[in-house]
This record gives sequence, C-alpha cells and structure tokens, in this order.
Amino acid sequence: MHAIVLLWQRVPLLLRAIVTGLFVAAIGAGPWPVLVFCNIKLFPSLPWAVLAMAIYLWLFWRYLQGEWWPPSTAHWRRQSLRAASLSPQVWRWSLWAGGLSLASLVALVLFARHLVSFPHERSAHVAAYPFFSMLCLAIMSAVVAGVVEESAFRGYMQVPLEKYYGPLIAIVVATTIFGCVHFSHGFSLARFLSAAGFGAVYAILAWRTGSIRPGVLLHVSLDAFEFCVRSRVHLPMPQALPIALSDPSLWVNLVEAVVLAAAGIAAFAKLRAVVEASPKLNLS
Repeated sequence: MHAIVLLWQRVPLLLRAIVTGLFVAAIGAGPWPVLVFCNIKLFPSLPWAVLAMAIYLWLFWRYLQGEWWPPSTAHWRRQSLRAASLSPQVWRWSLWAGGLSLASLVALVLFARHLVSFPHERSAHVAAYPFFSMLCLAIMSAVVAGVVEESAFRGYMQVPLEKYYGPLIAIVVATTIFGCVHFSHGFSLARFLSAAGFGAVYAILAWRTGSIRPGVLLHVSLDAFEFCVRSRVHLPMPQALPIALSDPSLWVNLVEAVVLAAAGIAAFAKLRAVVEASPKLNLS
C-alpha cells in the first residue's frame, strides 16, 4: 500500500488532479442511472430512488468533507472539497454574479442555436410514466449533477491545480475537462463550448469565493429548470439559415447576452471587494 502511494505521488500533479476529479465524479454520480432504471422498471409510481440517492449523496458529501476513515486524509479531503461556509453578504453577491453570468450564457446559447446545430440529446419518453415520479427524478438529477460535478471539478480537480499552477491554468484545465465530459450528451464543438462556458462561471465563482457552495446552488437550480422543461415541453428549434437571420428573437437573445454579461462582470467586481473585506472563511 505504501509503495502504491509513493508511486501515485510521482505522477505529475496535473494528471493526478484530473484523474482524482474524474474518479470523484464517477463515484458520486455512478449509482444514479442504475437507481433511475430500477425505479422506472420497478414501482414507477413511487420515486423511491430519490430517497436512496439523497442518502448516498449525504454520505458522499460528508466523506469528501473529511469524515470517517482514514483520519490521515481527513484534512486533505476537506481542503480539496472547498466547501467553506460564507457570510450572507458574500452569498448574496455570489448569487448575483453567478446568476447574471449564467443567464447571459443561456441567452448566448439561444442565440447560437439560430446559427449552428446542436446535437439532439437522448431522453427517455417520460409521457408514459407518472408525472410526479418524473418530476422528482428530474429534480434529483439536477441535485446529483450540481453536488457531484462541483465537488469533483471545482473542488478536487481545481483546488490542487490552483495551488500549484495558479487560478488561470486551474480554471482553464478544469473547465476544458468539464466540457469534454459533456460530449456524452452529443459530440459537437457547440456542445463543448456551451458546457465549458457554464463550467467557467462555476470555476471562477469557486475560486473567487473560496467555496463551491454558491456554485452548487446555482448549478442545481439551472439544471433543475432545464431538466424539467426538457422532460415536459418540446421546444421547437430555430429554423436554419438564412431564415433565422430575420427572426427578431435572434437579436433579442444577443442583446440580452451582452447586457447580462456586463451586469455579471460588475457583480463579480463587487463580489471581489466583498470577499476581500470578509473575515477568513470557515472550512467546516
């Protein structure tokens, strides 16, 4: 065992951080597809998988925070998760900065859909199943994505990279890997840039605040809205060029993206001032 640890420590930190983050993501999200499949096949009218996954996520989060065995890694796990408690003022400006930036990216994605094609994501035919069960499963899917991905990418992957390479390289690497992981939803440059853009907001927010907590809340909220809409509503795609250029919504989306981006940048500037004036963060 000691030899394995020594061998692992000789691996370049960049590779160690990436592998660790992907491992945490796989361990955290792995049980959920299995539970959803079993729930749909067995007693679909009762969303029992939600409770089972909630318990698993609670244990997952506590362990990453440094609980339980082995005690020798407790401090490392707690520091890697970066789940510091924040003051109300930092929370408020974190949500403003992150929320406005994410809204800007949503508008930008809607604008881009007029110009380029996004791959259609595979989704289950949920109309055949009870609405309440599908709603609960969709919301829990968002919770799983938010908790696990923020812990893995903005925590265990990004934290060691920040310490060794600095925030810029850490954010670029974590964001790039995050975008690549989303190729599972469809292989395209548009899909990659979309996921990477959202990932960059979460990454900057985690670095600026010293905590993944605001990113978790925003990530869960955005994904919950997306999953619920996608599972219940068929959204018509914009027509192909050149007809799309005459669609007023194209330019409305572009203006929205620019205005919201400017507001988000201003909010991040305020967040920086608030964080610098705040007392030291509590990692417990």
